[in-house]
Amino acid sequence: MSAARNAGIDRLRGLVMVLMVLDHSRAFLGRVGDPLDLVSTTPAWFFTRWITHLCAPTFVLLAGVGAALYARRVSAPVASRFLWTRGLWLILLEVTVVNACWQFGYRSVSLLVIWALGASMVGLALLVRVHRHAPLVAGVVITLGHDLLSGIAPADLGALGVPFGLLFSQVSFELGSLPVGASYAAVPWLGVMALGWAAAPLLVDEQGRLRGRIAWLGLALVGAFLLLRLPGLYGEPQPWALQERGVLWSALSVLDTSKYPPSLQFLLMTLGPALLLLPLLERLRGPLALLLRLFGSVPMFFYLLHIPVVHSLALAWAWVQSGAWSGLGVLAPSLGRAYLGWVLVLALLYLPCRDWADLKRRRRGQRGWGWLRYL
Repeated sequence: MSAARNAGIDRLRGLVMVLMVLDHSRAFLGRVGDPLDLVSTTPAWFFTRWITHLCAPTFVLLAGVGAALYARRVSAPVASRFLWTRGLWLILLEVTVVNACWQFGYRSVSLLVIWALGASMVGLALLVRVHRHAPLVAGVVITLGHDLLSGIAPADLGALGVPFGLLFSQVSFELGSLPVGASYAAVPWLGVMALGWAAAPLLVDEQGRLRGRIAWLGLALVGAFLLLRLPGLYGEPQPWALQERGVLWSALSVLDTSKYPPSLQFLLMTLGPALLLLPLLERLRGPLALLLRLFGSVPMFFYLLHIPVVHSLALAWAWVQSGAWSGLGVLAPSLGRAYLGWVLVLALLYLPCRDWADLKRRRRGQRGWGWLRYL
């Protein structure tokens, strides 16, 4: 693969990770309820949350693209083995380290995006062993068809409710005395990753160069979103409605689609702009390009580090404000604080990520350092 192609992919991944930090800074430091609730939100709060919707779909899609590019250099069994071992490793990280960092304790388990990535990798590992076209077929069928199940509530399925919720919906249950909540359904995200695997030849040629058709594909996805969303057709359980407060609020209603699980319209709305950004980011130059590429080259290290950093910053801010360790409840809603915290977190992450990227670059391929691929 060419250096230019690597830079473009890394910059897009880095961009969505930077946006992810904004979302988590909003959650920890902004301290507002549901910023997508049109009854109580403002346009600034809405768009601060909405723009971060690009993160999970783009990251999962790029994981599928990256896996397919890796498979070009190795055999299918080797790629499959790496996918399922990395997938299980991610699930283990989610239920241990990641949950502990979110809570600074261990009072419950939340199965979020790292769980979805891990489960999707395990599923993709099986698909690539079945047939070379299996990821394409599965990706299309899942992405186009899983909304047919949106009307089924796990609570109505009895003993099958928990496995159905883990695979297709949302579910909460108890594991012994430990509460478990799963917001990221495994199968819809597997569909996105499988599409990334299948789409890799359309996006990247054999020399590793980005293909010119990416922007047209992005425009097609955005157009498909509008064609489905505006007339209220298939692919989204939550209809939009004209708002009495005017055109802007009606547009917000159009953009308010379902992430848990990700509806077809949600995926079109997010992956379309992501593909439009990819060729622009490939041509980006200057300090911002370097920063995005750095963060995008160490995604798992970045993710694991940013959670305790933003959590600690929020607790320190609450302590300064109240004069005691009284928790985050003392923080009144503040969008400005969320954005300032976002910038501070990114600044704090720069040096550790730079040093980790240097270590990976020096040790890549050396005996005894293969575990670096998992971080």
